[in-house]
Amino acid sequence: MVDLKLQNEVREETAKDDFFAKALLAMKENSPLSIRSKLEDWKTKEGLLFFKDRCYIPPHEELR
Repeated sequence: MVDLKLQNEVREETAKDDFFAKALLAMKENSPLSIRSKLEDWKTKEGLLFFKDRCYIPPHEELR
């Protein structure tokens, strides 16, 4: 079961996050991320960022 309210909150905060913006740009330009990982380990789906099939949660106290 998916908590749609939580999913929308994560999506909204992710859109404001600098790390997400840098990761998205790196994926679009096929350039390496500034972190130690392979680019193919990162994916986006419906406005959310995933690393090895785990959803990235931006640094937001209530979400974490």
